[in-house]
Amino acid sequence: MSLPPYLISVGAFVCERTLIERDFVVSAIRIIDLIYIPELPVASRENTFPVVQASCCVIFKSIPGHNKQHRVELKLLDTTGELQDLGDPMEVNLESKIEGLPSGATIAAQLNFGAKLLGTYYLCIYLDQEEVARTPFTLMRGPSGAKG
Repeated sequence: MSLPPYLISVGAFVCERTLIERDFVVSAIRIIDLIYIPELPVASRENTFPVVQASCCVIFKSIPGHNKQHRVELKLLDTTGELQDLGDPMEVNLESKIEGLPSGATIAAQLNFGAKLLGTYYLCIYLDQEEVARTPFTLMRGPSGAKG
């Protein structure tokens, strides 16, 4: 996948949670690529799926002088190849705070979805309906309370 000419880079990762400080700096807590899913009790297995709760950070950097608004979509590509939206599209402004420097934006978002299947999933990042980044993470059976 290639980037539009105005983008320098796009980075994305999954983490347990994010903090957004008063000065709008984003901090990621425990960057992960493996999420343990506990076994469901037998009585609750039919049509019930464990809920995955994680966060993600996406960092866009664009060329100096590119001060434009864009539409960002987060999508989940599951182990069967099905692509699903993770929430509503967001508008981001890639705007430089200092003239002549690269512009950019950072998104911190909550990821919540039902874990129907174990295996490797991809968090896909779309900018103006074009995929610009993806990052994998794996759901694996693990003991209750285990962290990735």
